[in-house]
Amino acid sequence: LPQDSICRNEELLRRDLQDSWPRVAVTQQSWMSFLGDMDGDGLFDFPAGIDAVSLLPPVAPAEPSLVDLWFSSDRDFLGFKDGDILRLSPIGGVELVYSEVSLHATLQPTSGSIDIDALYVLEPKVLLISLANNLTATNLGDIKDGDILEWNPSAQTVTIFAREADVQNWVDTATGGSSAIGDLKS
Repeated sequence: LPQDSICRNEELLRRDLQDSWPRVAVTQQSWMSFLGDMDGDGLFDFPAGIDAVSLLPPVAPAEPSLVDLWFSSDRDFLGFKDGDILRLSPIGGVELVYSEVSLHATLQPTSGSIDIDALYVLEPKVLLISLANNLTATNLGDIKDGDILEWNPSAQTVTIFAREADVQNWVDTATGGSSAIGDLKS
């Protein structure tokens, strides 16, 4: 990037439509300053890797800040699960916003594990998510890794927002191709 000659794998990039290129939005130093040494090993910590990330919807005229960033890691880390929705705490560290356990209790799958791969915050109490793995025999039936779910953790409800086949059709129409999309990531 022209203004950021080094981009580390811990950093998050953001593209604003008013800008000509993406910029580093969350630097390695930002992670280190928020997380500190959470595991007590004497080293600054980073998320284990990020599968899903979303900014809270903006409240005009404020610009989003780092605490408006919600994310899910690609594996368990520092006591958090890969299906937890997390955010950076304004006082340092990471806060649990919504838990994997809550989503599991709402879906009640008989097999498969909860790992959030894609996230979009419609509003603080309504999320669009996609999972890393297929789930069988949930209270919505079988769920594929390309399905998009609308989850309201406060109301303890989950509905199908779009099936994997719908998403595949959208991609095919947009690209003019027919390559299988696999699971969704964000």
